[in-house]
Amino acid sequence: MHFEITLKENESSNTNDSIVTFPINLKELVWATQETYSNLGTPYAPIRADNFISLTGNEFPSIPPDTHLEIKLISEDEAEKHYASNLVCCLAKNVGKKFNNERIQVIGNGWKSIFKLESENLLCAPDGTLYISPNTQGICAIQTLNDALDSYISYSILFRLSIKERTYYFVLDPVVHIRSRD
Repeated sequence: MHFEITLKENESSNTNDSIVTFPINLKELVWATQETYSNLGTPYAPIRADNFISLTGNEFPSIPPDTHLEIKLISEDEAEKHYASNLVCCLAKNVGKKFNNERIQVIGNGWKSIFKLESENLLCAPDGTLYISPNTQGICAIQTLNDALDSYISYSILFRLSIKERTYYFVLDPVVHIRSRD
């Protein structure tokens, strides 16, 4: 089982696709869920999965302007499919100082300066969190603007697994840089 992050850059001359995968140590994740008190494993208090996801040799990509970003959870074999895993949603928070210092003076949705927000799978909460729900194919997708502001985004990937007749929720919390054209 692994997460797959795909970046599709929309440049005028050609299209560049970049795919990064992050393997999940499913055996250890299941063991820790059953044998430790790591957290409740509910949507409100998910279990942190960072220790069970391999980042070695991979890095969370920096996202250029005018790029389509997709995040999906892939089960590779029948043993993994037994856990009835699925991607619940992705959450994004802008943690950049420039964005947050300016936002104090501006009322409204600050995400409009970074992402195209036309999708019905996007919701901006009053606390400024951007929620991205999966589409019908189970993919969380969003598009950066051509003139996106330079930003630092903390995002969470919330997923669930069914383990011994109970559903547990897990979260992965990386930070990513969205580059401007400047």
